Amino acid sequence: EALELVLKRLREADLLLWDGSLQQYGVTPLAQQLLGLLSPLVKSAEADADLAALLANVAGAHQLGTLDPAQLQHLQAQLSRLYDEFADAIASGSEFHLRRARQRFERALKLVERASEALSAIMVQAQEQGNARLERLARELGLAQARLLAMASQFNRALQQADRQRVTLGSTGITTTDVRRWL
Repeated sequence: EALELVLKRLREADLLLWDGSLQQYGVTPLAQQLLGLLSPLVKSAEADADLAALLANVAGAHQLGTLDPAQLQHLQAQLSRLYDEFADAIASGSEFHLRRARQRFERALKLVERASEALSAIMVQAQEQGNARLERLARELGLAQARLLAMASQFNRALQQADRQRVTLGSTGITTTDVRRWL
């Protein structure tokens, strides 16, 4: 009901068009201009903002029935890029690099976990419609999510190893980590 109300208001404001012959929504040129004007204002400094935007686009397109396989491919590429970035942080062995990456990783995990319901719905709908390509892409996206989720234990091990390598300087209780933060 809320979705229908929002869609109605977007149509009334000439931001959204319904094509009855194709049974899908389209964005008007006015909406495209508005998006272009607003996008610099909504850009977040956080690197995981791209992931949040992609997940929202995929979930929204699925709800509207306009999901395109290219959207799933783009999301999968983003998840792969994040996986590689986090794997590099783990391989670096740097405690500071690990801690920074771990914060981003936890934010990304929350987003991925919330998106799992939408992904399941996409797979079911693709199976029902007989859309093999969309189903295959959704399954590959699920595997990319699983790889990312499995990385949590790798972060824990790498941080534990960094903790073991930390040195306490004399009887002061100051560690090399404290010195590094101060510098």
